[in-house]
Amino acid sequence: MERIRLKVPFHRQHYDFTCGPASLMMAMKYFDRRMQLSKELEMDIWREGNMVEIYGTSRYGLAFSAAVRG
Repeated sequence: MERIRLKVPFHRQHYDFTCGPASLMMAMKYFDRRMQLSKELEMDIWREGNMVEIYGTSRYGLAFSAAVRG
């Protein structure tokens, strides 16, 4: 079996509760190299993700963040 290696850029999460936003940011940067990763973007995505569910960043919130950013 041949291995597939993707050059996904790394973004270290700034807070212990932003693993979802940091992961989404890495995926978005992979598909759009012009995207600028920042602490502010990480927090914006976290806030959007928490508008859907109370107990943390939800998959629906992350999907919303991804959709509004194309």
